[in-house]
Amino acid sequence: MTLDDIMTEWEKDKSMDSTSLDSESLKIPDLHHKYHKMLSAENAVLRRMAARVEEVKTLRWLYFSGKLDEDTLKKYNWEPFDLKVMKQDTQRFVDGDPILNKYVIELGDQKEKIELIKSIMSQINNRSFQINNAIKWQQFLTGQ
Repeated sequence: MTLDDIMTEWEKDKSMDSTSLDSESLKIPDLHHKYHKMLSAENAVLRRMAARVEEVKTLRWLYFSGKLDEDTLKKYNWEPFDLKVMKQDTQRFVDGDPILNKYVIELGDQKEKIELIKSIMSQINNRSFQINNAIKWQQFLTGQ
């Protein structure tokens, strides 16, 4: 699921019908379930992505250290790294590596999706308070 997909779903779900607050109140558990399911799925993706980043980081460190074997180079279709890098400089190459950074960026995007879902769930959790305030406001307006 993309960030845009999540935003599109929330665009549909965020509005409440102020004339039917009782049914809006009854929708809260369903909305919570929907977004909790999304959160669980996206957290699973995040765990796999984080593991992949660590894998690639190790492979790229071995690559820049000159310790990566020929089979692994062929497996990933990487050219041998011919520069001799001092041990203390290897991390600098790893940190600036475009292959690794592609995965790091994807991991950041995944974290952003999770933060959005958590924010949506917070709004859903506060919905009962919003409904209660709307009811009190309506009662105030009618003099009850």
